[in-house]
Amino acid sequence: MKTRTIILFLLPAILAAVTCNAAEYRYLSDFLSKAHRYTYQGKSRLVERLGGLENKFGINLENYNRTLLAEITGTTTDQAPLELNKSDIITDLSSDKYLKAAIGQYLEYTIGSRIKNLKNAALLIRQLKPSFEINKTYAYWHYIIEASSSLASNNPEKFKNTMYDLWQEVIIPMKLNRDNGLASPGTFSAELDHICANALYLITEKSIIEYRNSHMDTLGCMAVDLSNMLPENEKYYRTMMRFYDGRNSDSSNLNFSVAYVHGIVQANMLDKAKTPTEYEETFKRSINLFDLAYHWAGTDKGRAAVLMRKVGPISKTWAYRYDGSKLTDRTYFKTDLLPLSQRTLEDCEKVFERLARPLGQRYEVVKTNGFIKNKEDYPLTLKSIWSAYITLMQWQTTCLYNSGDYDKKKRAKKNFADQIVFSEKYFNNQKYADLIPAEAFFSTASCASRLAAYFANKAKDKDTPGLLKQALYFQAYSSRLNPLAISDLVLFTDVYQLDLEQGGAFINLFKPLSDVVASSIRSSENGDGYIKYKDSLSYLASEVGPLYSCLPKVVEYVTGSGDNICRNAIIFSNLYEAIIADYGPVRAREELGEFYKKDGLRNPRQALREVLSNDIYNSISQSMTRGRKLNPYNYYRMNAEMQEVPESPLHLFLKKLYYNTEKEMEKKFGNGIKTINRYVVESCSSLNAG
Repeated sequence: MKTRTIILFLLPAILAAVTCNAAEYRYLSDFLSKAHRYTYQGKSRLVERLGGLENKFGINLENYNRTLLAEITGTTTDQAPLELNKSDIITDLSSDKYLKAAIGQYLEYTIGSRIKNLKNAALLIRQLKPSFEINKTYAYWHYIIEASSSLASNNPEKFKNTMYDLWQEVIIPMKLNRDNGLASPGTFSAELDHICANALYLITEKSIIEYRNSHMDTLGCMAVDLSNMLPENEKYYRTMMRFYDGRNSDSSNLNFSVAYVHGIVQANMLDKAKTPTEYEETFKRSINLFDLAYHWAGTDKGRAAVLMRKVGPISKTWAYRYDGSKLTDRTYFKTDLLPLSQRTLEDCEKVFERLARPLGQRYEVVKTNGFIKNKEDYPLTLKSIWSAYITLMQWQTTCLYNSGDYDKKKRAKKNFADQIVFSEKYFNNQKYADLIPAEAFFSTASCASRLAAYFANKAKDKDTPGLLKQALYFQAYSSRLNPLAISDLVLFTDVYQLDLEQGGAFINLFKPLSDVVASSIRSSENGDGYIKYKDSLSYLASEVGPLYSCLPKVVEYVTGSGDNICRNAIIFSNLYEAIIADYGPVRAREELGEFYKKDGLRNPRQALREVLSNDIYNSISQSMTRGRKLNPYNYYRMNAEMQEVPESPLHLFLKKLYYNTEKEMEKKFGNGIKTINRYVVESCSSLNAG
């Protein structure tokens, strides 16, 4: 009697607790009904959502799953088996109980990666097999769980077959319902967007990225179809499938597309890195994914697409190191960045060389690399990979050359030489012209200028005539490619320290070169890049003559930096040429000395009258005050524009100028000045061999 009284006393509290748990678990039950809306968002988002329910209602998925298993097995929550056998399952329960229990186990597997949960989910969903054909919800979860089981058991072929079944048996019928207006709110067909996203998630994020399964390309058409079913604002998968075909693709290679886009995503996240550790980890993920895409690429078109993107994070890291950013002050970058960067440069060269063919010999390489649909993609790809090569080369060499480390500077010099040798293979054959980016001529000229300065400084220290000759030829080659780089020429000549006798070697090479360059500039009129700068370039054509002929004689008077060096060099060269014509070199140097001492450059027109001797002033004033001889254009700024703006039309001018220069050399000098190119290439090869 006493016991019965106690039970009756406690019964309201027990019923209240059960009612409370049932009410709270209702929220998890509703969540499982909509789980397909969350499973493709990744583990972290799923944990976050379930954590929100736990914080709000004090319930968690694991406890709820125990309750469901207790019902399924006819036991208590304490006695319910954590790993099911088929014989444990009661077979006459409602379908909804098996479905919820299967989904619950699948979510627990997704969060904790415990295989026993996945096996439980598979056993439970099979209880609904007779209803798969008539109930697409059951069929969907069956295929999702089966596909995940195939991945976990390392069976990619079964995975692909299961995904095809999901597509054909569930997704296509759902799409037909939607297209025919039968996907009313509340029906499973109305959830098509989420179903497609889940299928894509399993294929791309799980099978390809997490499990690294190759040969998923047979699911490519299906993946494209799934992405097309997604709404317009679902940009992630739509973007991914844009790289399934077209110029920046590997011609319908799904593995490539997925790894490639993941590499891009990680590279873009570098800007968000707040700590050195975060930056390093993001960088490594990006490079690893690009390397994976490169490994999976079946064509050089695909490899070129990877290299064009891979250059981005490497160049960014070089730039950060150059600026002294703490984000890249890590042992990994100190030891591994250069080898990685160098391999990438070499890969760019190799891929370009395998793809590049002269006009009239391209059909086979275009066809085998998937450029056949749009032949314009072929030259665009070749130009882009060369441009990427230039970008990375500039950052790498800048950091190495300015490091102060002997071995790194030596590596930079070899890089300069590499670029010249690589470029000359294609520069001197106009049948490759449409494959060469316009900025290649400026960049190669800069490499030659750096090597010219190197040889000049080395010769200055060792007093070696052979090194002086090398320096001279490299500078001539640079000036031939980019006559706008006047300040480089002035600085070189100053280091070269040519006196009147030594100046003969300079003038013997540069005087005929000035005729070629001047004539070539005039031949480039009305070409791309010329029109916008017509006045300044037309004037340059008349100035290279006196500049190249007289610079060694006047360089000691040329002071200043940047645009002042260009301006002052042109003024002194013009002045020297004007005086020497009638008064000879001795008198010319005397007058220039006075002009320099009395600060004639401050106001050149006034100084002509006040500083120069009367007879010389009367002789040259009319010619010197005509045009812009005393007020030249700012060629330094124009040259700096090319350094800063790869799209500057001045690059197009240099490209056209190069080919015009080739014609002028043939026409006027035969093979005489062409030995500049040959000498430079041979010197570069020797430098690399050493």
